[in-house]
Amino acid sequence: PSAPTLPLLNVEDWSNQLISLMASYEQEYETNNVEWCLVSNGGCVPIALNIASNYEEIKKAKDSGMSVNDDPKSDSMFQGKLTNLILSATPRAESLMRQKDNVDDNLYDSLVYIDYITQ
Repeated sequence: PSAPTLPLLNVEDWSNQLISLMASYEQEYETNNVEWCLVSNGGCVPIALNIASNYEEIKKAKDSGMSVNDDPKSDSMFQGKLTNLILSATPRAESLMRQKDNVDDNLYDSLVYIDYITQ
């Protein structure tokens, strides 16, 4: 895993730090037979979403047979399965998703719906 970058100033920095810690755990115990569950509350929700997004991006590339060797994210990504993502006290979905122009509309609509029913 890549060395953590300090200071941790933004969501990507925090995500990379946690991914690095998860990968270190797998290396220390010499296993990739781990099922990860991310639980996040409040302002940390964007970090969990970023980790899940990076994981899913790498997983889709691997599943489709694409080489991920050129992707720097794949070098530090943990090897276990990300099986659950539990979010509570989420910030308003609009603030999480509208930062990117290429947002999947179905994902955005789902998060807005979840945000709506939890308020």
